[in-house]
Amino acid sequence: MMQEVANWGNYPVTNSNIFSPTNVEELRTIVLEKKHLIARGNGRCYGDSSLAKNIVSTLGLTKVIHFDKENGTLACESGILLKAILELIVPFGYFLPVTPGTKLITLGGAFSSNIHGKNHHVDGCFSNFVTSIKLLDEFGEIHDLMPTDELFKKTAGGMGKTGIIVSIEFQLKKIETSYIKLRTIQAKNYAEVIQLMESNKNSTYSVAWIDCLASNKNMGRSVLLLGEHATLDDLPTAISDPLEVHKKAKFSLFFYFPTFILNNLFVRIFNFLYYHKSIQSTSKIVHYDSYFFPLDIVNNWNRIYGKKGFLEYQMVFPKNHAEIGIKRALELLTNYNSASFLSVIKAFGDKSPTDYLNYPIEGITLGLDLKISKRVWSLLDELDVLVAEYGGKTYLAKDARINKINFEKQYPKDFKSSIFQSHQMQRIRQIHQNVLLVLGANSDIAKAYVLKFLSKSTNSYVVMASRNQVEIEDFIQVNELQGKAHFQFFDAEKLESHNVLVSSLEEFKPTEIMYAAGFCPTNDACFNSIEITHKMVHVNYLGPISILNALVEDDNPFLKRIIGITSIAGVRGRKSNFMYGSTKSGFISYLFGLSQQLKERGVVVQSIAPGSVKTKMTAHLKLPFFASSPEEVANIIYSQRKKFQVYPSFIWSCIALLVRFAPRVIVSKLQ
Repeated sequence: MMQEVANWGNYPVTNSNIFSPTNVEELRTIVLEKKHLIARGNGRCYGDSSLAKNIVSTLGLTKVIHFDKENGTLACESGILLKAILELIVPFGYFLPVTPGTKLITLGGAFSSNIHGKNHHVDGCFSNFVTSIKLLDEFGEIHDLMPTDELFKKTAGGMGKTGIIVSIEFQLKKIETSYIKLRTIQAKNYAEVIQLMESNKNSTYSVAWIDCLASNKNMGRSVLLLGEHATLDDLPTAISDPLEVHKKAKFSLFFYFPTFILNNLFVRIFNFLYYHKSIQSTSKIVHYDSYFFPLDIVNNWNRIYGKKGFLEYQMVFPKNHAEIGIKRALELLTNYNSASFLSVIKAFGDKSPTDYLNYPIEGITLGLDLKISKRVWSLLDELDVLVAEYGGKTYLAKDARINKINFEKQYPKDFKSSIFQSHQMQRIRQIHQNVLLVLGANSDIAKAYVLKFLSKSTNSYVVMASRNQVEIEDFIQVNELQGKAHFQFFDAEKLESHNVLVSSLEEFKPTEIMYAAGFCPTNDACFNSIEITHKMVHVNYLGPISILNALVEDDNPFLKRIIGITSIAGVRGRKSNFMYGSTKSGFISYLFGLSQQLKERGVVVQSIAPGSVKTKMTAHLKLPFFASSPEEVANIIYSQRKKFQVYPSFIWSCIALLVRFAPRVIVSKLQ
């Protein structure tokens, strides 16, 4: 049974099959049975990097394999949380070599994202401290990998593309206490905080909170937080347990905040208070939990952004372009009047790998939390352009929307994956943001809608599927759609070929699907020829069910709308066309059921009953004076995007009501 799943940003939301192995043999069985899947830990990445139709949860793989207390090495299964590791190692005087902003991620997730901490400028990424990993591949084989192995390098920061990490062995950091010597320094603006990070680059830990709403001379005012592990001599006498571990979260959010609460005024007030509560420079002793994991004090803090969720956008600019890159990013936020509630800025060093999908490069990184809104998408598009202009990168573990072009600029050494594919990796392969797949593209209504779709949708593309290659390619040429559309063979009657069509859409996953094929023989033709009846049933009923089922079952997270061109003839059987009407009636019933099934996925399914339309299929019929043109129907299809049953005009809505509810004696006389 599929479950609704989202990662920490609560965007996007997907419906997935979740498998929860508790040992390697169960894990191997799942991998060998599934076509596409991705590993997922505790879901603390922000976007869709661990979402897929089939998800393998590693939370059942939590064994500690060995803990060498003398040499400070630890080996664990990949599903164990950093929280549990800290509870194990801190009492023995050890700490994590690199840690992110939460202790609630898994060990496998830490390596797959190759986490960077507040000490990257000194120590580099987590992979620098990993001595070996065990990786399960698509054939169920386990690889023992060392840092010198190419597969190890691909897996570090590889976002799960190489396989499922079974276990990891890594080196720990020796500490005397579980406390941090914290030094806080105010910075007047972004330039000053960058200078302060450079002048304090010998500090083991360094991170700054930054005010992204301040402007003019105060643009990017910050509070720099420098940290060192406290020694026993540093501790005040009031601390009785020098190796005390963290405590449980003190608070929990049991509901989503209304979206209006986290507005610019609220963020401005918070930023003002946070900045001014810090005096110019101060030092104190704090527990590691409040320094490294301040947000962990509140369970489900992500709910403050509301049900729509939020986007985390983390970018890094190379050192030689860092100051101008940060300045222009802050200016964009000001121009869009966009408030980032939780924003941090850090320095990256040169001690970590930069190939394959590794994120850090020597420079300055800025992380933003942005509430989902209409204008946020344009802002992020402009930030993408800015990052590319200065040779920067965005962090894949926090990404939910980067496109193929920007991804390839930032990560030119990407590698192909086999069965291990997240929705993020599928998205990155897509060239176009809006893709229309038209099945039966040679119909006049279909062609009219293609032109409407391409004229109204941004970054759009159309796959025109039909048996008639010459006519479709002529249509593309005449309308100058080269580079905007292409022909794909499709025959509604050849059910065995439908999966081939679905497989051909790997880089053109449709956001919209239109089934426009149709065959309208007379009753007499059907009575006189079983071949004609067979064709009618296949084109109008069996064909659409076959291809739409295959497309729905495909792992496509981008699908938002399915349009079926039906007929008023399918509303109620009439003697003039009950043969044709019966197939359309079955198609309408199928679409209605499909609309209920796909509602949880956020996919809208519609039946478009155009009535009489002046097309080549109806050329042999005598049409009423109020028959629609294909262009009129296309306009209605584009504008009416929510209702299940759609008619092209008020007249046709009335006719449909008459056909459905009129007494039998009246319906029997209708032509």
